[in-house]
Amino acid sequence: MRNEFGDIMINRLKQLVTLNSEVTTEGEKHFNEVLHKELVQWPYFMTNPEHVGLYAIPNDMAERSILWGYVDKGARETILMFGHCDVVTTDNFQSFKPLAFSPDLLRKAFIEQGVACDDLEDEAWLFGRGSCDMKAGLAIQLVLLKELSQTEEPYPNILWLSVPDEEKLSVGMRSAIQLIHELKRRFHLSLPLAILSEPHDRDDSGAFTTYAGTAGKIMPMIMARGIQTHAGDIYAGFNAITLMTEIVKAVDLNTEMSDVKYREMTTPPSFLGLRDLKAAYDVTTPEYVAGFFNWTFLKNNFEQKFEQLKSLCVWSVEDAINQLNYSLNEYLRKQLKPSYQCCRQFDFEVLFLEELYERLPETFDAKAFVAAIWRNETFVDDYDFTATVVKRLMEKAEIKGPSVVIALMPPIYPAVDSTDYFERELLPVIERIAEGEGFQHQLKHYFQKISDLSYCSGGSVDYERITANCPGLGLSYALDFEALSRLDMAVVNIGPWGKDLHLKTERVYLPDVVHNVPKILDAILRQYADK
Repeated sequence: MRNEFGDIMINRLKQLVTLNSEVTTEGEKHFNEVLHKELVQWPYFMTNPEHVGLYAIPNDMAERSILWGYVDKGARETILMFGHCDVVTTDNFQSFKPLAFSPDLLRKAFIEQGVACDDLEDEAWLFGRGSCDMKAGLAIQLVLLKELSQTEEPYPNILWLSVPDEEKLSVGMRSAIQLIHELKRRFHLSLPLAILSEPHDRDDSGAFTTYAGTAGKIMPMIMARGIQTHAGDIYAGFNAITLMTEIVKAVDLNTEMSDVKYREMTTPPSFLGLRDLKAAYDVTTPEYVAGFFNWTFLKNNFEQKFEQLKSLCVWSVEDAINQLNYSLNEYLRKQLKPSYQCCRQFDFEVLFLEELYERLPETFDAKAFVAAIWRNETFVDDYDFTATVVKRLMEKAEIKGPSVVIALMPPIYPAVDSTDYFERELLPVIERIAEGEGFQHQLKHYFQKISDLSYCSGGSVDYERITANCPGLGLSYALDFEALSRLDMAVVNIGPWGKDLHLKTERVYLPDVVHNVPKILDAILRQYADK
C-alpha cells in the first residue's frame, strides 16, 4: 500500500458521506448510480466495460440497483468484497439535521453548541450519518479496488458489490445471491471468501476486533385466539390478552432461548409488536391478539428452536387457564359463595402454521387463498399481512379458542460460522499485521448485530420449517433458499472502529480507515494471489 493512501481514503470517505443515501429514499437509489458513473471512467473499466454494471433489483418498488465491479487479475480465485450503501434516517439529528452529511461542519456545530461527546476535539474521529455504518468500509474497499485495478502486482481477482437496503430488509444482498451466481457463471469464478467491512465495537481491552461469522435472526409471529365475552361477564369467555400476556412473559427476555457458542451468547428474545385485531372499541374482550418478537441465534437448528417455542406456548396456555380459574374461585370466595369446588375446562390447541394448513379442507387451495389476500388488499407491513393471513386461516379451519398459532414473518437471516476457516487461513495474517503495527487484535466468532454476511453461505441450513411457516415468502418477501444453499463462501467482517451507530454522534476512527483496515485487507488479499 502506498503512503499517500491516507488522504485518498479520507477524501473518498467524505465524498461518500456527503451523498445522502437514507434507506428507502431517492438518495439511496441514486447513490449507486452516481458511483457507477465514476467507475465506468476508471481506466480498467474503460478497457473492460463488461466488468462493471448496475443490477436492477427485481420487483423493487424503489427501483434500486446493486452496483458491481469485477477486476480480473488472472488468478485462480476471486474474493468477494461488499458493503451496504444505505444509511438510517437522520431524524434524530434534530436541529443538526441539515449538517448530517457534512462531517466538518457537523463537528464544528457540535462543538459550538456544546453537544456531549467524548471525541469532539479528537481529530482521529470523523462524524456524520453513515460515517461508520458503513460509508467508511465502502470507502476502504473502493480505494483498494481501484488500486488493484491499476497495479501489476499479484492479487486475486476481486468481485465488489455495493448493495442497498441493509438497514431495512436486506433486499439488496438477498437479490445479490442471484447476481453472484450469474457472475460466477459468466466469469467462471471460484469464490472462497466474502469480506464485509461493517464497523466493529471495542470492549474494555480496546482491541481491534474482527468477526468470523454472523448471528442469524427470525421473527416468529404468534396469534392467540380467545373466547369473546362481555367485560361484565368476564368469566364466561377467555380473554385473548390474558393468553398472549402469558406467552410474552414466557418468551420475552428468556435466556433459555438464547444460543451460546464459543462463550458468546445472543441477547434473549424481545417482543417488538403486540396488538389485538379488533376493528374498533366495544365492551367485549378481544378474540384475537397477535404479537411478534425478535429472535437471534448462532445455531441454525430450527427444528429444536421451533419445538422449544411451541412448548413455551403450551405451558403459557396452561398458565392462563390456571390464572382464570384461580381468579374465578377467588371472585366467588370473596362473595362468600361456594368456591374451589370446580374449575373451567378448556380443550386448547397450539399449532404451527404448517399444521394449520393440514386442518383445512382438502379441496381448499391455501396457497391461492394467501396469494389473493396479498394481491387484493393493502397492508401496513409484514406484521399486518401475516396476522391477517393467520386469522383468516384459523377461521377457515374452524380453530376455536383458546388456541395459538405460530407463524414466521420476514426478515430471515441465517447464522454463518466460519471460525475454522478464519483460524486456519486468516488469523495468522491478521495477528502478524497487528503485532507489526503495534495494536491488539481479538477475534469474535459472531457479528451479533445482524449483517448481510447471512446471505453468503447457506449450504448447511435446512429451510423446510421456515418456508412452511412464513406466508410472506414469495409474496411480500423474496429469498431464494435453493440458490443460497449453493453459496458456500467463508465469511469475515473486517471494518473500522465506530461509535454511536444510528445516533447523531455516529463517528468512525480514522486510523483504522486510513491504515489498519487497508493494511489487513491488503495482506489477506495478497495471500490469495497465485503463487
